[in-house]
Amino acid sequence: MLRYTSSLLFPLLFLLAARSAIAKVAVSVYYESLCPDSRDLFTGELCPNWSKISDYVHLKLVPFGKASSVPSGFECQHGPKECYGNMFQSCAFSMLQPGTKQLNFACCFMANPYDYSSCLRRSGLAASEVRRCMTSGEGRELQLIAEVDTKHNTPGPRYVPTVVFNKKYNETDQRKIEESKFMSVLCKYEKRLC
Repeated sequence: MLRYTSSLLFPLLFLLAARSAIAKVAVSVYYESLCPDSRDLFTGELCPNWSKISDYVHLKLVPFGKASSVPSGFECQHGPKECYGNMFQSCAFSMLQPGTKQLNFACCFMANPYDYSSCLRRSGLAASEVRRCMTSGEGRELQLIAEVDTKHNTPGPRYVPTVVFNKKYNETDQRKIEESKFMSVLCKYEKRLC
């Protein structure tokens, strides 16, 4: 009897684990490192709610926004310091696991975008590794990928930040995000959070 029960239990546990992995809502956040609205989304909604939503969300952070690539590098809506911050975050993210580790770094950075060293320290990243990424061409490549991703998955973007749920842009969702209603939009996609 025990052998029979355990032989049924393993496939059942596997199916439950697979179902929970499939059930996560894909949330992609397209933002800029110095944009006040982006900072508000992180400090007011994403960061304080992460412990509540992390089991239900597959989070992708894309620091690029309305920037554009030019032969000499990038041009950003809020100037060269924002371009630096976007690339800095892209490099840091390339060294951190997606989800909690990346979001913790972004939360630190967006709360105080000029205090890079404490965010690196908190995340266990070496400043020399991030600098290497930024100066070796890897950072530029990461930002070019972010540019393609942003332009492919958002309408422009017209709004920064833009949040896309389950890989499909929705104008109504975006308007609610702009009204600081991220959690109510997420609830539409994941009823267990309501």
